[in-house]
Amino acid sequence: MLGALLVVLALAGQITIKQLRVGIQERVLRIVAGIIGSGLICAAVWLAFGPAGKAPSSTSVSNETRTVSSPLTQGTIPVERYKDLVGKWSVTEKVRPEYGGYEIIWSYDAFVQGNQITMTGKKTFVNERDEPGQTKTRDLTDDEKATVSVCTIILAGFQGEGTFEEKSPHETIRGNLKIRFSDNLMSFSGTAGEDVSTIIGSKQ
Repeated sequence: MLGALLVVLALAGQITIKQLRVGIQERVLRIVAGIIGSGLICAAVWLAFGPAGKAPSSTSVSNETRTVSSPLTQGTIPVERYKDLVGKWSVTEKVRPEYGGYEIIWSYDAFVQGNQITMTGKKTFVNERDEPGQTKTRDLTDDEKATVSVCTIILAGFQGEGTFEEKSPHETIRGNLKIRFSDNLMSFSGTAGEDVSTIIGSKQ
């Protein structure tokens, strides 16, 4: 609109100047009118088609949305379901061959508070390696009978990480635990220590 108005003013200026010829030569008036008119026309064209006269682009810009993946890779469950873990558990600990290669059967009592499970247990059997690939059950020693294990695990979904403390009359062993429960929370598997042993548990 502004460009069109300037064009009209430029043409009107030429006519007006052309009419005011009193005391001035017509040729000079024509030159002056032409210069002024040309300048106004150029300004009008620039305003109409230049950067200021362009309508804003309607191109839409899509913003990339990044989602932070949850640390839980095995799914999530309501915290209330952890109450199903309360009770007695039988846990088989299999020690790697380089650390003795024996098996220990533990009996644990589990207590749950929120997403934390605490398991307190004692040894019930020990299976030692007799021949390659074979084990035999032996009686527990007095120290083994007195040994108490306490596991404290923080649960996230079906997974859990925590620590264990195995205390006998003569020594205390501590380490880390990593376990993964089954979907029905009736069993679990994992590792104890720095991959010293594997553990398998089942609800009794």
